[in-house]
Amino acid sequence: MKNPLRILATTLLLATASPAWAVDQYLKASVTGTVQTQLSLGPGEGRIYTAPLNKKRIFQEFGVSGEDYELVLNLNGIGLFLLPKHAAANLPVITVLVPGSQNQAIVDTRAHVEKIRADIGAGTATNLFKDLFGQLEITYFFQGPIATAKVKKVITKVKSCGTDPAGGNFASAFLTFKVVAEEVFIQQ
Repeated sequence: MKNPLRILATTLLLATASPAWAVDQYLKASVTGTVQTQLSLGPGEGRIYTAPLNKKRIFQEFGVSGEDYELVLNLNGIGLFLLPKHAAANLPVITVLVPGSQNQAIVDTRAHVEKIRADIGAGTATNLFKDLFGQLEITYFFQGPIATAKVKKVITKVKSCGTDPAGGNFASAFLTFKVVAEEVFIQQ
């Protein structure tokens, strides 16, 4: 017999089974973290360079403006996206980060918390997020019964490796950051 909590967690993870999440719901996302890359100082000599990773840096990496786009977490697709602020602008939705197919979930219905660990899904980025791999730890804080839960806040911790476009032979980039999402975003 299957564990009932695992069934509940899977149901919440798949979200499409939840009537409260029948349509796309977005939360505005903030990002804090670092990017570490290697600087070559000559033959056999290098240094690790640490730079901030935040919303501004993500906009720069994807060549978009905060006037046109909002960094959001999609509760249905459980991914981080750059979503146009205005639907009439006919700008594309840009995928920053999505979970892969390998995941596990646990839920505490009394504390109203769900935790998911997942690998990072393949993306199409040609910047720092190119060939991204690693792990996501997603924590949902929700309100109400699990079948009709309303998400109040999501915290995603990311430990990953990507590609430093300016890295030459040393093209690795280590990305460690946290995404916090709690304010609803409605595209106009």
